[in-house]
Amino acid sequence: MAVVFVETEFYKAIEKYNNSLNHRFYEFGHLIIVLLFYELLLLVSFNPHVLAYNGVDAWFKFAQKVVPHGTLLISLALIINWGDLLRMDWMGEKDRFDRRKDNEEKKKKGKDFKPSVKKPFRPNWYYFSFMALEGFVYGSLIIIILPWIVSFLGNIADPNLSIPFSIDESQSMRDYLSNFVQDIALAFGAGFYEEIIFRGLLFMLIAWLAKKSKYFKQLKTDTQTVTRMKITVPKFNPKNSGFWWVVSVGTLIYTLSHYLYPFGDEFSVYTVIYRFLFGLVMFYIFIKRQLAITVWTHTFYDLWYFITL
Repeated sequence: MAVVFVETEFYKAIEKYNNSLNHRFYEFGHLIIVLLFYELLLLVSFNPHVLAYNGVDAWFKFAQKVVPHGTLLISLALIINWGDLLRMDWMGEKDRFDRRKDNEEKKKKGKDFKPSVKKPFRPNWYYFSFMALEGFVYGSLIIIILPWIVSFLGNIADPNLSIPFSIDESQSMRDYLSNFVQDIALAFGAGFYEEIIFRGLLFMLIAWLAKKSKYFKQLKTDTQTVTRMKITVPKFNPKNSGFWWVVSVGTLIYTLSHYLYPFGDEFSVYTVIYRFLFGLVMFYIFIKRQLAITVWTHTFYDLWYFITL
């Protein structure tokens, strides 16, 4: 009986933790932390002689011709906006989405309508650690296991395939003169911006297009309101062809983005399989565990890469 009690309480605790991931306080709190680390470390270790740190940085450097200071202004805008939402949750204030909903209800019910009071939110600070720990575990497992899987699949596709020691050995700009602090900053930056672009915005766009298409009317979707925006992503349903179409197209775009000249990989069987499988894993984590844990997973994966380089 004692064992059953312990198991029951354990599963209840896990369920409570999983349900907490739906609250935006945890989501935005982690994203702010990652962004702050990225911008502060990059500011401290800035090297004007570095042409581009990675593919994503190259895109933002191109954008600097239009937007001064590159990602800094974008990061500050996100931090201020998300920080204000966290303040509202902490103080028990309603944001514009809540107020709009109250106004709509008031028009329907008239003067008798009394809006509900929003209670101040007090997060379980252990959950913050658990979410980051999840990302650490996933990132560590990926960097250990994925090269073995890619080597196996690569040798099936090409028996004479030469497996590089590192995925980035084939990059045309391998010696980009960065230092260790910059590398840590880049791990946080890639973890945030690549996941926001490829697992967040791109995934939502492809899912939306698939949902609108007459060929994918049966695509089952979940609408997550963790960020108070209508984020629509497909449910994990391996039996649904629409699900695989969305994931495959998104992963393919992510894979090909690593071959943009002159800052990308040299095209090879090994790197294509590696990037594609990595993208699939990250999409799966995004669907099952949401954005913050996906960002931490990518960040810790990159941190392991730079530490073991």
